[in-house]
Amino acid sequence: MYEKELKTLRDVLKSYIAQVDSLTTQNQQLIKENTDVRGKLDYARDENVKLSAEKKIFQQKFRKPLL
Repeated sequence: MYEKELKTLRDVLKSYIAQVDSLTTQNQQLIKENTDVRGKLDYARDENVKLSAEKKIFQQKFRKPLL
């Protein structure tokens, strides 16, 4: 009787171990993806700042004089 319960517990434990392994793998992939996306976001923000500064400069250079 205990042997059957022990086998059931072992099977459940194996299932949990497989789930944890799968979740760990998925988590590692998501961490990498998150890092990549954050890098792209930082780059886009930097570009936005640069372009905004250039726009301001051009607006000042080519501003129409007030009559």
